[in-house]
Amino acid sequence: SPPEDPDLIDPNTGYAEYEIDDIEGRIPDNLVGTLYRNGPGKFGVAGERVQHVLDADGMVYKISFPPPDEAGSPRRVMFQSRFVQTKEFQEEQAAGRFLYRGVFGSGPTAEIFDKRPKTG
Repeated sequence: SPPEDPDLIDPNTGYAEYEIDDIEGRIPDNLVGTLYRNGPGKFGVAGERVQHVLDADGMVYKISFPPPDEAGSPRRVMFQSRFVQTKEFQEEQAAGRFLYRGVFGSGPTAEIFDKRPKTG
């Protein structure tokens, strides 16, 4: 969430839904449909941050552009998002700490010195 609205996106689920009303210029009438994007979205667990942005848990978001109406009313462009609920994401959220190492090195810090083999 942005600093000016810290409760905009739920920190546990990544859920957000709101109208994008700060639009500069005019949306072309033929821009109609839904844009889906995915990428990094949750950058840490229990206050511990990932070391690289690409180690973050994924988020999917969509921006919906409805068709213009006959009356010429302003179009309601909507934003929605959610974290990708992988098994690993859910396990780390339940544990309140990193359990898995990311591709770029983020992960459990205490286990660096743990010489026991990993199980399960």
